[in-house]
Amino acid sequence: MSRVVLWVAVTAGAVFAIAGAARAVPPGPPGLIAFENFNGEDYDIYVVRSGGAGLKDLTRTPASDEHEPSWSPDSGRIAFAAAEAGDVNTNIFVMNSNGTGRRKLVRGGYWQRSPAWSPDGRWIAFSECTQVVDGDCSSARIADADSPDRSASAV
Repeated sequence: MSRVVLWVAVTAGAVFAIAGAARAVPPGPPGLIAFENFNGEDYDIYVVRSGGAGLKDLTRTPASDEHEPSWSPDSGRIAFAAAEAGDVNTNIFVMNSNGTGRRKLVRGGYWQRSPAWSPDGRWIAFSECTQVVDGDCSSARIADADSPDRSASAV
């Protein structure tokens, strides 16, 4: 009998743990998910509530492609990679969580991608191609830059 009670307790605990995890929300403003989406012309950064309501295109930049959104720890900003119109290289940009205040974080470099915020929000790390051979990145590094709250500089 005690094995049955133990099995029921363990099973119930697992069900509650899984149910709790299923309700988890991303680190953006409560319930908001940021993602990239092709809108028929280019890739833009969108947000949507976790239930699917409130879809909003934050970037709306014809002929430019934005990718890989990353929420700041305070949920107030989004870092992302973008190729501006006519440019084949991507750079790291930051904007406010409502899509305003867009600015390039680091100038120069090839194919800067995959921005990730430090836990305190003071730095953004990203991958950066350091050598291009025959149109492909043949060598890359992890770089970092001050967040937009500090003076931006490449490292």
